[in-house]
Amino acid sequence: MRLKIFVSWSQKRSQVLGQALVDWIPLVLPNVNFWMSADDIPIGTPWYSSIGTSLLQCRFGVVCVTPENADSAWLSFEAGVILGAMRDTAKICPLFLGVPELLGPLQQFQGTDTSKAGIRKLITTLNSAVGKGADPIKYVDDRFDKYWPKLRLEIKKIEETPLGAVAIPSVLKAFARKQDEFSKPVWLTTVHFEKGFESHALYEAASSIAKKRLLIFGRKNRKLFDKDHLDFLVSLPDRIKKGFEFRCLFLDPDADPHVISSAHQDIDFGEQLRLSIEHAWEILSKAGLDPDAHCRTYSVQRSFRGLILDDAVLHSHIRYQGSVKPLPFTKSSFSVDSVGSHAGKDFLDEFSCLWETGHPISKALRTTRP
Repeated sequence: MRLKIFVSWSQKRSQVLGQALVDWIPLVLPNVNFWMSADDIPIGTPWYSSIGTSLLQCRFGVVCVTPENADSAWLSFEAGVILGAMRDTAKICPLFLGVPELLGPLQQFQGTDTSKAGIRKLITTLNSAVGKGADPIKYVDDRFDKYWPKLRLEIKKIEETPLGAVAIPSVLKAFARKQDEFSKPVWLTTVHFEKGFESHALYEAASSIAKKRLLIFGRKNRKLFDKDHLDFLVSLPDRIKKGFEFRCLFLDPDADPHVISSAHQDIDFGEQLRLSIEHAWEILSKAGLDPDAHCRTYSVQRSFRGLILDDAVLHSHIRYQGSVKPLPFTKSSFSVDSVGSHAGKDFLDEFSCLWETGHPISKALRTTRP
């Protein structure tokens, strides 16, 4: 009697492991055959029905589990179908490669790993499941020892293959096992963008949707006061009369030289700051606003910059070329947090502190303005 084994896999390394077993196990156990979706679904055949039919014909399932698919719902589904079809006569064996612990429905099954002892245990179990056609254990052991180096070489290649991307759910499950060391995760408070920070598009979007406040924590803030956003700047007086809050923090061009150099790699960055502040003064004055009421300078070294848009915080961290020169913020990555989150509260507190201790921008001008 031949034993039909279903090999269950999900994602690339799991598939390669499954294929290695399909090629190697018959060398040790001639009385078994396999069904594996990567090989045994004819072209043009509906894959879902083909897998379902094959599952119902199998009495043993080997589930290839790797770090990339340890929480795969598909593996649990295939194991469940075999178990449901054969009930007490079916056996499921999770085979672990680089997985220290199994979570989810598959943890109810006794598994083994890809060590020599683990694979020997699998072979012994499969031989017993053959029933009347099982080979004497002595012959099985002899063939196992003869062909083990071949499988070990294939497993080693798989182990040395770089891991696939680790999904966020896998990370959360790993952290959940240490609940005493991590706080409960908060969903839907943070979004990350790979590019676009400190761009005209960002300021255009921010100024168009802001309803109650726009607080800017930057360095030069040059783009905000460009002609591209004059409509917003001209509308500020009416907005402010209706309760809109607008504040902008500039890096002080008279700050310590190490603060200036840590903020930007241009040698004349201090002069650029002063010109940007003078430009902002002119724009706000023409709009009928008191620049000192809405703009201040800070003189401390910061590791991030950003803005508060109503109840959202947009922020980006300084990146460095080597260990000294800061890279430009323009079009860099940034995150968006709720102002009620820990990150949002920290940013708002930082902004409020720097605003309270900052200086009116008139102090940074070349000449005193009325």
